[in-house]
Amino acid sequence: LDVTLPPSLTTPSESPPTTVLCRGGFRFVVKEVIKSIPYPVAIVDEIEDDAEFDDKDMFATVLGDDEEDDDDDDDDDDATKYTSMSSTEVLQRTMLGIQSVVSQKLDEANSKQLSLLEKQILESSGFMMDPNAMEQARAEEMVAVWEVFQASLVDDIPPQDRKFAVAMMAAELADMNNDIRQQVLLTRDSQERLRIVLKELDEMVGMARARKVASQITEKVDDDDRELKVGQPQLPSWAKTIVKGTRVEYFWNEEYGWV
Repeated sequence: LDVTLPPSLTTPSESPPTTVLCRGGFRFVVKEVIKSIPYPVAIVDEIEDDAEFDDKDMFATVLGDDEEDDDDDDDDDDATKYTSMSSTEVLQRTMLGIQSVVSQKLDEANSKQLSLLEKQILESSGFMMDPNAMEQARAEEMVAVWEVFQASLVDDIPPQDRKFAVAMMAAELADMNNDIRQQVLLTRDSQERLRIVLKELDEMVGMARARKVASQITEKVDDDDRELKVGQPQLPSWAKTIVKGTRVEYFWNEEYGWV
């Protein structure tokens, strides 16, 4: 990020503007692009939370025309419980929501196992890395990032910065969709941003619990109908002959028969 300081901030006043190459951790809106070659140079405005003045014009190119959403009224009742929460309660519940999401992702990754046929197909295709192992590694990394992040919150940082950091981390670790991420970025009220991510976290946690219950029910039905055999399960001999390029025949439907 190249930041060009105005002449009033340089010394002496008759000197040309000073260009500083720096790296920062703040949001900004591009006001004007000065040049793009050999590297971009632009005039930007920093986006701060809880601004004391109205600067909505900064988002003109992002927000576009104001459009009324007919579905907004349906969400009013659902959002009431979040608006009635205190600042401390919203922050605490958001933290708990992130913890639940990362824990659920790790549990789901650990519970997945490849069948013998899937393993044979992967080996035949030359893909030796287990996709489930990759997903498990990502989940473990997510848990580690969350633990380090929680430790960093012990530092003496302003409340607005803490709320901003928690909301942004929630959107990242929970892998929220782009619509939610856009709301998180454009929202200027740090408390309202937490409410947005908390509502999304609650829905994600609820869906994950529903999937787990449905999976347990399915497994119970499968166990009742499955014929149990003693010994190590083996792949059928014909499965080992199937490789990429093998011609196979299967029954399509009554009209086309065997294909």
